[in-house]
Amino acid sequence: MVPTIVPAALGMARSDWPRWLRVAPFTVAATTAVGLSVFATLADLDPWRLVLGLAPYLALCCVEVALLTRLYAPTLARGTLRRPPTRGSRRQGGRCSSSETRS
Repeated sequence: MVPTIVPAALGMARSDWPRWLRVAPFTVAATTAVGLSVFATLADLDPWRLVLGLAPYLALCCVEVALLTRLYAPTLARGTLRRPPTRGSRRQGGRCSSSETRS
């Protein structure tokens, strides 16, 4: 988990780091995940079984990275989730001002 999941999560989450510094650990983690699984663990399997073993492993890595990204994000309040902004929304920060009326 340390050479693959943690650097990728740090690279994705730390929005206060420069872009080049965010890309470096993510690239190292992706290369390590594929390299370790293909060359060290699954090297003696035939190609069909290699694909069947590699696909779920990489999918689980993506899920773990997404979960850990929320832990390492510096700009989020503790216990909150990042939500995409909605178009045409008059709400700011999840609260309506008293001057707004709901229809």
